[in-house]
Amino acid sequence: MLADYRGKYSVEILAFNGEDHYSAAGEMDYLNRYGNEMSEILAVINIDDVGFKQGKSTYSFYECRPGFEELVEGVLGKYEGLKKGEQWYAGDHMVFVQNQVPAIAITSELMPELLKTVTHTSADTPDLVDCQKLVEIASAINEVIRIL
Repeated sequence: MLADYRGKYSVEILAFNGEDHYSAAGEMDYLNRYGNEMSEILAVINIDDVGFKQGKSTYSFYECRPGFEELVEGVLGKYEGLKKGEQWYAGDHMVFVQNQVPAIAITSELMPELLKTVTHTSADTPDLVDCQKLVEIASAINEVIRIL
């Protein structure tokens, strides 16, 4: 969706690992490599535990400037399968928030239950994923990136 993107800002796609481990290896490696460049980041969008076939996808905001949150929510709120949800502080976005980088987190509204029963277990199988929800999230993020 971003193949033709030529906007003002660069877009980086990161895949962290180990955030559920006590040492948060992926986050720590990123901080060691790029920690001095945090002030150059406009915002972070964390996509975690999305696509579950039940419930909606939710988004939440962290340390966003006035106007920024309203702008992004205006985009995300147009998507039927997305709704504003509760903040959660145990995700990869928090390493950025702790370094004063605004963040948006997108997850399943059933994430608390999924973390207890499904996520990172043998029950975490592809048949639980609604691919249309993934497309909707990708479309919403594409629109957010382009509007910024």
